[in-house]
Amino acid sequence: VVEALRSRFVEMAFVHSVGYVYASREAGCRILAKATRRGAATYTARIFVRHGSGIRTLAELRGKRMAFVDPTSTSGYIYPMVLLIKAGLVQKRDPKTFFREALFAGAHDAALLALLNGTVDAAAVFDDAPQRLLPEKARAAELLAVAESPRIPNDGVCVRQGLEPELLERLTQSLLSLNRPEHRGILRRLYNIDGLVAARDRDYDPVREAVDTLQLPLRSR
Repeated sequence: VVEALRSRFVEMAFVHSVGYVYASREAGCRILAKATRRGAATYTARIFVRHGSGIRTLAELRGKRMAFVDPTSTSGYIYPMVLLIKAGLVQKRDPKTFFREALFAGAHDAALLALLNGTVDAAAVFDDAPQRLLPEKARAAELLAVAESPRIPNDGVCVRQGLEPELLERLTQSLLSLNRPEHRGILRRLYNIDGLVAARDRDYDPVREAVDTLQLPLRSR
């Protein structure tokens, strides 16, 4: 997606939070709007354990088995890792300095199922993933959150470098017009979101800080 924006093959793209940081650094992209879900334009990452495990704090996860989602997942890896680093638990940005085993499940629901099935002792996912993703909704009650990240800006729509300011304004207003009641069904069908709000580049500064804390290989231009 970033390469398509950089090469001017596309003008606009939906990107997640870390994807936008990458697009802005690598291709000079600009954010126009960010998604809202259940009335909020932000969300959090949470680390879950099973009820009855006896684990109640991050420190009690030492030597346990941990499921992350993906190395580029904002809530499924990057923000949880920053939590662990800032708590002084993970050293040298290596989860294996704290956990006995750390694996990437590939998806938020897969990480939760690995936790419920006992494959791992904890899982990092977005805040309401248990309620939204588990096929058996009642199983969400089996899980307990032992840590939560600061607020994360939602995914959004960015545009490539070089578009005229007048066009940027027209595009922004067109995107925001999708919030009208007669259009909201389009957003739900296309992208599973409730609406869009205007976004600014500085909204994603906390994501940049998290990326830099982990020293992810995102080059600055």
